[in-house]
Amino acid sequence: MYALNSIVDNLSDVESLLQVLEKIGISHQPRRINGSHFQNLAKVLVSFLKEALGPRIMNPTAEEAWRKSLEVANSVIIKALETSTET
Repeated sequence: MYALNSIVDNLSDVESLLQVLEKIGISHQPRRINGSHFQNLAKVLVSFLKEALGPRIMNPTAEEAWRKSLEVANSVIIKALETSTET
């Protein structure tokens, strides 16, 4: 939960947000978490939001925005995760 709070807290500061996302990737490497785990988490999160918020709030536009946002975040996380695995 700390990581999610850190992401939200840094949405207006791109440099800090990138650092938070990179730290998430690096910190999950020793736990044997890989990119597919983060991709699955994004799918589950979008599905949860659709169910919890309903179609009025989580309409197709909102759903696509969440998917794209999580895709971008995951690209940074996964790159850091894979880079930390190589070193």
